[in-house]
Amino acid sequence: NETKLQRVIDNNLTNAIKYTKNGESIRVGVGSNLDECTFWVESHSQKIEDVDKIFEAYYRERKKTDGFGLGLSLVKSICDEEGVSIRIDSTVEYTRFEYQFPKKGHI
Repeated sequence: NETKLQRVIDNNLTNAIKYTKNGESIRVGVGSNLDECTFWVESHSQKIEDVDKIFEAYYRERKKTDGFGLGLSLVKSICDEEGVSIRIDSTVEYTRFEYQFPKKGHI
């Protein structure tokens, strides 16, 4: 459903804007193959220390940034409902969120 897809994209772009280091760029991409469509957001931000916890409601690694810690919890819920897989790579140099949408079902 279009609203769910908008929520996933909006939350990721908002987080990238919030957490990207000053003066650094944000990269966004899409792609597809026979089985799935991929959407990704990559930015130069601090390393996410606990990738598994960031999807928990109210969890925030950096308390001085605005927000309640609910956005990624909602994104995870949407992805679980729609069969979308999530991959996160986070290093000291960049953080990348990648979503793989199956082509058989439409979100």
